[in-house]
Amino acid sequence: MSPTGEPAATVHLPDCTTAFPGPYPTSPHAAHTEAHLRQWLDRFPLIPGDRARTLLAGITGQGMARALPDADPDSLALCAELLAWLTAFDDIHGETANPHQPDRLTGLIDLATALTAALNTDGPLPAGPFPAALDHVLTRLRARARPDHYQRLTSRIRGNLIGIVWEAHHRTRPQDVTLTLYRTVRPTTVFVHTLIACAQLLDDTEPLPDRHQTAVLRGAETAVADLAGWANDIASYPKEAAAQTPTPPLSLVTLLIARDSLTPHAALAEAERMCQERARTARTHLDALAADAREPVRRHARIIEHVAHAYLWHLGHERYTAHPARTGQHVSDGPPRRPASPADVSAGTVPRADRAGTRGLNPS
Repeated sequence: MSPTGEPAATVHLPDCTTAFPGPYPTSPHAAHTEAHLRQWLDRFPLIPGDRARTLLAGITGQGMARALPDADPDSLALCAELLAWLTAFDDIHGETANPHQPDRLTGLIDLATALTAALNTDGPLPAGPFPAALDHVLTRLRARARPDHYQRLTSRIRGNLIGIVWEAHHRTRPQDVTLTLYRTVRPTTVFVHTLIACAQLLDDTEPLPDRHQTAVLRGAETAVADLAGWANDIASYPKEAAAQTPTPPLSLVTLLIARDSLTPHAALAEAERMCQERARTARTHLDALAADAREPVRRHARIIEHVAHAYLWHLGHERYTAHPARTGQHVSDGPPRRPASPADVSAGTVPRADRAGTRGLNPS
């Protein structure tokens, strides 16, 4: 049942195979990146529990192998560490803080403010495991980066921190959030822009002064960020709606229900349609960029495309909780397809209902 007492709605993940058909290119260093990240999470124990660390290392390491299929092992490790840090910070500090627990919300605000201040000035980070882990990542990224690339990346991280605090503040009162505002903030909590900025830093792509191409690139990146966030909202909805909390989840589905007086079934269908529209928009922009005569433009476009691959791939990973209302998905090297066939179910490739976690390459 949903928090409103209605039967749980059947969830179909958006079918984006037309816009982003698989199989997706995957780095040969995928297993190495996953193993490295698992060790890194032991060195910096940002989340408790061996199973949770293994799942986070798996989805992030394998996701990075699709986001940066041509990168060297060190670049993959750096991006994986940064994304794992953001995911863990959101899980441990963002998701556990809300206005009904003032101490936790205040703690989140204080830590995010201290981290933001340090990023603004490139000054020392505060004490603690999260600042220490972030410093470990940023020190190595700074050594490899041009100043403009590093500034763009830290600006994106600041945006992530602000978005996580905003989400924590509004989590218990989604009725106060307009759909327009949510659509503005959501990309900051799904980390797409940050991952693209990190990939551009490591790829050392040239800046693009041409206004038209910059606008087209921005359009492609925005469409992929929207797609990633909204698809994640759809995939997370069964677990969040089944939690029987006093308030519905802060997500695209909830806000569509409120704005348009929709049933959960109708809201999920509308969210799926919106995702498919954003996938088509992203594909149109990316195709135009791929035909550009300038190699830097094509390199930027390839980065955005591969990041889209990673986010679509991760929706079928076991770190997501399958729910009886969710159409089963199996992990492959392409986007999730719906519905899962009986062969998928019998083969055991559909995620099990007892698997935990919805964040991450991973954010909800």
